[in-house]
Amino acid sequence: MRKRLLFFLLPSLWGTLGLASLDLGVATSSATSGRMIPALSAGLLMDTWRMTFLSTGVQTPIYSHSAYRVLFLKNWQAGSFLWGTVSTGFGAGVAYSCRLMVDDLVTTTKKEDYLAGPAWNMAWHFAGPLFFNIEALFGLRQPANHLLLSFQDFVSLSFGIRL
Repeated sequence: MRKRLLFFLLPSLWGTLGLASLDLGVATSSATSGRMIPALSAGLLMDTWRMTFLSTGVQTPIYSHSAYRVLFLKNWQAGSFLWGTVSTGFGAGVAYSCRLMVDDLVTTTKKEDYLAGPAWNMAWHFAGPLFFNIEALFGLRQPANHLLLSFQDFVSLSFGIRL
């Protein structure tokens, strides 16, 4: 039964992916606590849905930090701005971050963060396939921090091209 269901669902999925666009870009993000570390950004846009990926990281002899984010968004055209179009989306996302610190030649400290929560996106397509994109994931990790207005956000600004 599962094989039959999969057999009928795959062509509809392939048809949707066949109409998809791919966004590729370079970005900076808040994952590294304000340090301007380059990131790679990619997005898969289907009819009204958008799935985006972001990866960033840095490594030195005594420190490394890697962060990854995936967002699933309902996307629509919001209008025009100057000479381009603006699209926006709302949805949900998850993120993972890992930091390693070498305290001395023997001791290594590892810290990991997991985030999940609502997400937001806005893209300005200003020159054909070129765009600026702002994405934010509002992490709902420790509710007490929200009372202190200390949110665990993962925000990125990217510049890229739609293929």
